[in-house]
Amino acid sequence: NLILIVGTQPIDDDQLPKTLLLYSPKKEWFYLPFMSGDSILEYLNYQINADRLFLNIHEDMIEEELAKISKDLLEITSGYPLHMIYSCEFLSLNGEPLSTWKIKELPPCDSTNIENYYKTLWQSLNYKQRDILHLCSEFSFIWPRNAFPLILGDNGNEPSLKAVLHLLYQGKSGVRPFHESLIVFVRKQDKHNDRISFLADRVCIWLNEQAPEYLKESWLWLAQLKGGNSKPLRDGISRDWVIQRLSEGYNEITVEVGGLIYI
Repeated sequence: NLILIVGTQPIDDDQLPKTLLLYSPKKEWFYLPFMSGDSILEYLNYQINADRLFLNIHEDMIEEELAKISKDLLEITSGYPLHMIYSCEFLSLNGEPLSTWKIKELPPCDSTNIENYYKTLWQSLNYKQRDILHLCSEFSFIWPRNAFPLILGDNGNEPSLKAVLHLLYQGKSGVRPFHESLIVFVRKQDKHNDRISFLADRVCIWLNEQAPEYLKESWLWLAQLKGGNSKPLRDGISRDWVIQRLSEGYNEITVEVGGLIYI
């Protein structure tokens, strides 16, 4: 008496569990429609009521202007929900009022493949902004916001982070990629491994000297490994270390690599 609902973006069969395809072949799947102009309008109204978006016009013009904005958003996003979310997050984070001309300045998505949106945006980013996405995509922890200027040398400011913040989930502890498709895209970039190798030493220094203790204990040895130094991980792992981490409440996945090496 249990029904399991699985949701996914369009994906090749070789990226899906074989058991899923065996018991639920793609021909039996239900495909969710993209957002219509009406659903986009409803989404905008929700964001406005939550004080995340606003219009800088007379109250009598709001209904008409929102209808135009919804139409323009439908045109540039093709009703693709993820592109829609990114677009509204960008406007919200930049404190810009909703307007038809502002919508037309947003990066378009030429099809329902979000990778096209990432490609367009990627071309507009400088190397520090790209490095933030490289780091977030390679190290899968929640990044404290102040880590990036310390690692990338932004003099304590956040100009680089602001440019890509609409692609990230924001919580009290920090930020991480909002959607898995961003991680896949960034890791596919030609210079991704080179940038991680270059930044690994800086990440290690930050983890060792300035990061919260739980991040240091969970990621320092792995960061050193990504920089080509496996000795701290090999020498530091012991049965007592694994037991101590588990007794302190660390997630078992955190010590899985170390445990496997020890065994």
